[in-house]
Amino acid sequence: FAGIVLAFADGILHPAAGPSTSLGDALGVAAGALWGATTIVVRASKLSEAPAAKTLLYQLAVSAVMLMVMAAGTGQIATANLTPTWRLTVNGSKRGPGKTIERGTLLRGYLAQYLPLWKANAAWLSTPLVEGSSGGGTIASAVGRLENTLANFNALAGLPTDSLFAPEWSANLITSYDFSSVARLRGISVGASANLRGPTVIGFAETAAGVAIADRPYYAKEFATTGAWITYRRKLFDKVNWRLQLNVRNVLDENKLFPHRAVDRRDGTNRPDVAIYRLNEPRAFMLTSNLSF
Repeated sequence: FAGIVLAFADGILHPAAGPSTSLGDALGVAAGALWGATTIVVRASKLSEAPAAKTLLYQLAVSAVMLMVMAAGTGQIATANLTPTWRLTVNGSKRGPGKTIERGTLLRGYLAQYLPLWKANAAWLSTPLVEGSSGGGTIASAVGRLENTLANFNALAGLPTDSLFAPEWSANLITSYDFSSVARLRGISVGASANLRGPTVIGFAETAAGVAIADRPYYAKEFATTGAWITYRRKLFDKVNWRLQLNVRNVLDENKLFPHRAVDRRDGTNRPDVAIYRLNEPRAFMLTSNLSF
């Protein structure tokens, strides 16, 4: 134990990366203690009568699954070779609390300086925005829109920077299988992918004055996009390799028209209307041929 204390002493007394260094050291010690505890569990259970190879298999199998799940949940990449020719890669992330910023700082300063001057001249406020026109609004209406913009900046100022128009979580899965060199389908490999995205904030309900209500967001539902491919490889000559690959994007041909921005209907119900849609790629096929020397 004295050796462990000595090994971590510098990190404890002079953490180079702040508190996170000490936390990392503590987690390392905890991981070692838990790994050592597996020996106690084995000795104190029926596993003590099992062959050592079987016990090790259980440990590695459970650890592999748990590590992949934890890696996917923390935004890391987990790759497992399920067989010598079958690979699975998983990663994912969940949006944290994030940081808040002072939105519209420059706009606030500008309006604080000039709004009183604009509003003090009643004759100027009644001036049409378009000279000689009475239907294009006045300077007063433009000033009102600027004040509304400022009010919306203030309403959303306390939200984390990454909470606007970003999915709550995301996950990606990629798997591929290569037929062995002695199989009838040697040289062929197949693969598939899935990209999943959680609900996304695409707008906010508004007050009667047209100001965003920060705790009443509008969401686009979660969605998934799938892909697949098949590849054929072979050697043409001594130093010439040929690869032919067919990719299929958006295999299920879904989510081609997806909500991107929503606005309040302004009819007193606070129900949303989608104002902007995003056009996603429909099912598409791409065939490529490659020669490498």
